Amino acid sequence: MIVLLIISLVISVASLVAFFVVMKVLFDQRKQQFAINKRCKELDNNLKPIRLNFIVQSYNICMKNEQYECAGKLLSMIKEEFPEDYKKMGFNV
Repeated sequence: MIVLLIISLVISVASLVAFFVVMKVLFDQRKQQFAINKRCKELDNNLKPIRLNFIVQSYNICMKNEQYECAGKLLSMIKEEFPEDYKKMGFNV
């Protein structure tokens, strides 16, 4: 009888330890995911001006070569992805 109590006590302690280990791993994983998401946002924000500049240059090339369909698609991309910059640029459409 005492042996069964000791075994059940050991199993209970082991399950509590396992629970806390799993919770710590999940918490650490959540912190890492938060850090990765934050870094991705920073990189995205750093790339937006470069992307906008590339699209505007492509738009200008399309207009220069009188490829209006291409220019229209690029203009709609700018309007959709960069609405504030689109308003500041004052495209005449």
